[in-house]
Amino acid sequence: MEEVIDLSFVALVFGLFVLPRYLERWHIPAGITAFGLGLAAASCCQAFRFDQLLGFLAVLGISSLFLLAGIEADLSELKKVWRFLAVHVAGTLGVLALITTAALQLFDLPFNVAGLLALALATPSTGFILDAIPSLPLSEEQRFWVKSKAIGTELVALLIMFFLLQSHSLEKLSLSALGLFLIIAVLPLVFMGFAKIVSPHAKNSEFSFFIVLAVLVGIATKRLGTYYLVGAFIVGLAVQRFEDLFEVMNAHKVYDALKLFCTFFVPFYFYRAGNRLSLDVFSTEALTGGLALTLIIVPLRLLPVFIQRRMQFRESFKQILTVGISITPTLVFGLVIAEILRTRYNLAPDIFGALVTYTILVTIIPGFILRNSRFQDIPEPHEVF
Repeated sequence: MEEVIDLSFVALVFGLFVLPRYLERWHIPAGITAFGLGLAAASCCQAFRFDQLLGFLAVLGISSLFLLAGIEADLSELKKVWRFLAVHVAGTLGVLALITTAALQLFDLPFNVAGLLALALATPSTGFILDAIPSLPLSEEQRFWVKSKAIGTELVALLIMFFLLQSHSLEKLSLSALGLFLIIAVLPLVFMGFAKIVSPHAKNSEFSFFIVLAVLVGIATKRLGTYYLVGAFIVGLAVQRFEDLFEVMNAHKVYDALKLFCTFFVPFYFYRAGNRLSLDVFSTEALTGGLALTLIIVPLRLLPVFIQRRMQFRESFKQILTVGISITPTLVFGLVIAEILRTRYNLAPDIFGALVTYTILVTIIPGFILRNSRFQDIPEPHEVF
């Protein structure tokens, strides 16, 4: 029996790392393929479940993904363009308000549930987008704006998510906010202690320290009622701020190792997300609803981008569409919040299925559109600062 399990896991690992890369030639994101493999295994093959092991590997995947997203969030660069980002975030908040209002009216949901649904529909998944940027036909200036807009929006979304998840109780919100404040206050001491006591005598231990700390803080924020990604993102921001403490650390090597670690473990998160569902989720109503959401929400999300970049940068429609479409994927944020809405708030199956369908569609769209030959000629960049 153990040999069968071992062989099944080897086959799973092979499938997660070979098949997704092969299907990328047809512009299918690796995360979508891993999710589909998990869904298929849950529906027809119990040999590939590995519930406890997959749970642990999935935590490593989501933690490392948001750890990297936090590290990539160069706040000094964002400060230089804060006025432009403020306009973009304001437009996104307007879209969130419209979606929340519509959800309240159409589905009669509690305010916090409607707000979380809006976040799932409108928040770009920064880690996924940053990983996809090199393969998209973007100029350096466009890459900067895609990265900046995704990070700026996700920062605000994480804050809103924190409050929405605790909004049912003022006492719970206060305790969670206090816990989060204590975590942020203690992190500098943890970094300084490790840098002075451990790092000088344990060569190349920084990589392991960052991963373990991201997981531990992720677990702590989950206990506070939010999710792993909040804690991991905070640790990523702290790594960026305190990297100068580690005199013996080669930052580039550590970051490359973190990216490799993330590349290995993130597929397990997507596989497990699909493995916890069944094909029944994708009913006719859910598929129809997901398609309708895509046709409505995507143009709504692109509208603020079009207005801002047309007025401030005088870009062409193709240039604007290139930036706007690049930040539409919601794969990670969408799946995380969808699972929270299903397990914690008993979201109706048809709405849940529509949300998952929408998440898959908006994640696939950029690859098919931007890799079209019409988008291969990258325009000359204009001045960023």
